[in-house]
Amino acid sequence: MRRFFLISNLILTTWNAYSQNNLTPELLWKLGRVSAVGITKDNKGVVYALSIPNVDENKNNRRLYYISLTGGTPRLVADSNSL
Repeated sequence: MRRFFLISNLILTTWNAYSQNNLTPELLWKLGRVSAVGITKDNKGVVYALSIPNVDENKNNRRLYYISLTGGTPRLVADSNSL
């Protein structure tokens, strides 16, 4: 029984190691960075920022989004102070 668990653990570990993709800097640059800005004045939603790096310009493109605490589709916000 102990031998069975040892062999199955070895197989699963090997299988898991081959199934993962390597994270390269280029792949990480494509991911957006999410950061919390705050809760709205009426306590019904959250404002968060999404930053996507632009390597060529050496800048982050930052956009603010609002989403209700009950769920739904996020919407783009021009100014976080207006909420």
